[in-house]
Amino acid sequence: MAVAVMILCSTVSPISLIKDEPPSSLPTGTNITIGESIQERQDLATHPTSITVERIHQVNATPAMVIPITLKVSNRGNERVRARLTEDQRPGLQYSDPYELHYHNYEAMKIPFYSWDLTLEPGSTQTITYHVKPEGVGMIAFTAALLTDEYGNQAESAMTSIRISCMPNRICDTGENTIYCPQDCPSGSADGICDGFPDGKIDPDCTQNFDPDTGAIPVPSQTKKSPSVSYISIIAVIIALGVFLVRSRSG
Repeated sequence: MAVAVMILCSTVSPISLIKDEPPSSLPTGTNITIGESIQERQDLATHPTSITVERIHQVNATPAMVIPITLKVSNRGNERVRARLTEDQRPGLQYSDPYELHYHNYEAMKIPFYSWDLTLEPGSTQTITYHVKPEGVGMIAFTAALLTDEYGNQAESAMTSIRISCMPNRICDTGENTIYCPQDCPSGSADGICDGFPDGKIDPDCTQNFDPDTGAIPVPSQTKKSPSVSYISIIAVIIALGVFLVRSRSG
């Protein structure tokens, strides 16, 4: 058996791959099926560039302010580069500039964003500025702005935030609440937030029985109680017995 295997192995020759046309040695009338050739994927050649993006804005503001947001894009390389800059729109802000709004899908959500197509000359810097107005107090967090060039290289800005503080005027204005503006909106105010503080006031923003003050049991006033009739009777009996004993001894 081993000899037969050796003979078979020695007589096997490699089969040449079918290319554009079948080999001429096939018999006439042979049915041929040409399949799609499978080749190893060649990685695309990279074309490194030197692009950067930075977001610039103030870190503290009030709801009455219009805040400029500047995106600074730089090409530190020695060749012209085309690139696309995208910036997500953030909730809690009003955008006043007439830039076209786009959307991309993230799971079941549609995320609004802005997009700008840029041509960056070697060693140049471009800026894009838009304006926002806070809708209320709180913390506004920005995701990273994304810069993608024509070769697929990407650069991201740092994630930044703006703290929106109130300007106390003794009025709980729209957008203010007891968390970020307790001077104007004390606990239990109608400020759109169920604060849940046990302050003796039922918060109108809480659902039924959610505010701890809803089920609070009033503490009874500590009034001085008069002695009971039985207690007075016992004392009277003791006094009378004492008087009787004193008289009996003296007689």
